[in-house]
Amino acid sequence: MKLNKKVVEGTAVLALIGALTITAVTNGDMTEKAGRTKEASSVQKTTVSTNSLANDGLAGASATLLDYQKGTASEAEDKVGVTEESHDIVAAGANEEPELTPEQKEWQDKLMAKVSESLNVRKKASEESDIVGKLYKGDRAQVVKVGKTWTQIESGHVKGYVKNEFCVTGDKALAYAKKTVPTVAKAKSDGLRVRKKPSTDAEIVVVLDSGNKLKVDKKAKKKDGWVAVKYNSKTCYVSAEFVEVKLDTGKAITIEEEKAKKEAAANAANGGSGSHTTNGSSVSASASDVELLAAIIMCEAGAESYESQLAVGAVVCNRVKSSRYPNTIRGVLYQSGQFSPAGSGLLDRVVSKNLAHSTARRAARAALSGQDNTQGAIGFRHYHEGLKGVRVGCMLFFKR
Repeated sequence: MKLNKKVVEGTAVLALIGALTITAVTNGDMTEKAGRTKEASSVQKTTVSTNSLANDGLAGASATLLDYQKGTASEAEDKVGVTEESHDIVAAGANEEPELTPEQKEWQDKLMAKVSESLNVRKKASEESDIVGKLYKGDRAQVVKVGKTWTQIESGHVKGYVKNEFCVTGDKALAYAKKTVPTVAKAKSDGLRVRKKPSTDAEIVVVLDSGNKLKVDKKAKKKDGWVAVKYNSKTCYVSAEFVEVKLDTGKAITIEEEKAKKEAAANAANGGSGSHTTNGSSVSASASDVELLAAIIMCEAGAESYESQLAVGAVVCNRVKSSRYPNTIRGVLYQSGQFSPAGSGLLDRVVSKNLAHSTARRAARAALSGQDNTQGAIGFRHYHEGLKGVRVGCMLFFKR
């Protein structure tokens, strides 16, 4: 049977297409297997090289697959990038330090001695250096410079170095202070009313002057606008507007101040300052003179002991009694070049704002009545060893 030439050619073409299809499928299988074993990869390469048409077809299919893989990989990278970016944001938020409270900010450069009694403050950063003062338990210092072993500090009249192993700073110092010192409410001005209950209609227990402190009763029920305090072991209340609530930390003292403190304690054990105080003639004074004398006492010795304040008042009164000075309180205090608070205007401000506290007023009245613990001194200055005079606290009183 004779076959038409076109039919034969058509049949051949179909057969060829079939063969190519089988080859492509086979090569596709080999390609899939190529990723699994080296042997399959070798067969794949041999088969593809023997058929350029199949190779072209396989290359086209591989290119399409490769493009798809690239697209998928790119999309995956984008997703990973977003995930990583999100992770970075979350991580940044997690590592961000919380904002400090005003109290915490205040304590970041503060130091406390974590000791049972006291810590020596030395002139230089060495255990062989001279001791210039002491930080007692509950005292607070300003950090000047932190070193590996020693920290330079300032507190009160003391400047020097303390050993790091006995100290805490910053938040740790704040936490330690809260455990070791009381929280107090300090009167901002004179006339602070201490009441039985947190109400302006409640009974007034006592009225306090500026600077007086009362321990805060932390166990008492809180009331907006009021601070619970202890007065004569009883819970009372003061208006929050007129007090400063703070940790009652102390300051370092110099070696001279420590000696004076010990002497004062010894004097108190032997009957107090009365055994060293004489009663002389009184000085006539008006109510304004009392306030003026209390004000100069506040300016010169407001932070010192009652004995020191009495001594300042006695010096002023001794001058009034002396023929070498004016014969009035005002005349003595405003004499040119004598009392610096009078010359600077500080004395007038203390008087006009009524800033002298009750202790200063008591010392003023005692001095005007004739009490004198200075042996007739007419001058005073900060105490230093080697100077002659009567020492009261950290002050020296002399006759000239």
